[in-house]
Amino acid sequence: MFDALKTLYQKTDLKELAKESSILVNENRFAAQLEESIQKRKEAFRERMKIESDDIVVFVSLGNNINESEFSIDACRRGVKEFQLKYGAPTSLSLKALPHNKFWTVISLQKNGTQINYLYIF
Repeated sequence: MFDALKTLYQKTDLKELAKESSILVNENRFAAQLEESIQKRKEAFRERMKIESDDIVVFVSLGNNINESEFSIDACRRGVKEFQLKYGAPTSLSLKALPHNKFWTVISLQKNGTQINYLYIF
């Protein structure tokens, strides 16, 4: 949790609150600051990847190394495909279902200790 918060803070306007071995939090504003930071990161990611705000994004972290990721990828692919078939048009029963090209799957991997993201449409 610490690493996730530290990374989030470092990549937003709260970077001055992220120290080497601690994170400064405001007891009264922590939830609001956290939500605001998450929203900014989402918007920046969508903009960088050219994903529209109404598109559905499934973000998956399959493991900490390539072996874990390779082991998990097929189950993940099947699960995301089932989700898309159930909630996407034309296979969904919902009148509000989005077309399949509005579904994105982001697979997070690590390379040399650094997080990298791969964008797929299943």
